[in-house]
Amino acid sequence: MVELVPADAAAFEVPPDVNVVYFYNPFAGQLLKRVVANLHASYMRAPRKLHIVYFNDDRFEPIVGDAAWLRKTGRIDVHPDIVGGVYETRG
Repeated sequence: MVELVPADAAAFEVPPDVNVVYFYNPFAGQLLKRVVANLHASYMRAPRKLHIVYFNDDRFEPIVGDAAWLRKTGRIDVHPDIVGGVYETRG
C-alpha cells in the first residue's frame, strides 16, 4: 500500500509499520537532519527492516554516512547530475 501524507516533515511521527520511504530531493540541511531523526526514532520504537531511497544522495549521505543504525546498500544513477542512494536499517 502506498500512502501520501501531507504533513510538516519536521514534526511528522513516522508510523511503526512504515518500511519503505522514498524522497525525491525534498529538502536539505537542518530539516533533513530532523526528518532523519524522526526516521531513527520510529526505527528505535519499532525495530524493523526499513528501506530509504533518497534522490539527491549528495545531501543525504553526509547526514547518515556514519549512522550505526543505517547502511547504504545501493546507488541509482538516473542522470549525470542526479544520483539516488538506497539505504536500509542494519537490524
